[in-house]
Amino acid sequence: MQRFIAALAFGLAFAGAAHADPLESAYGNTVVVTLESGASLRYLYNADNSFTLIAPDGSEHAGTWAIENSQLCMTSQALGRSCTPLGPERSVGDTWQATAGDGSTVTLTLQRGR
Repeated sequence: MQRFIAALAFGLAFAGAAHADPLESAYGNTVVVTLESGASLRYLYNADNSFTLIAPDGSEHAGTWAIENSQLCMTSQALGRSCTPLGPERSVGDTWQATAGDGSTVTLTLQRGR
């Protein structure tokens, strides 16, 4: 579980602050986070400020998200709370790299559908 906590701190944001709703492109889609080990986390964001994290073992962890001071903040009972600055605007199909909280490199993809 510590690996997932570290993964939350890496810059999960994918839409710029220019949008009224910076996570709009994620609704109905999936943010896939691939760790250096090859394991993948899947984040499902909803317009009601909730999200579901699907861990590599298939377990699901529900939480909430909010935009606070130009940061994406996520909170869940299983994973605690973490905030990360909003990144540049992303569209479905975009792939980019970021640094996780533990210093490792992760690859993010905004994938169409759930």
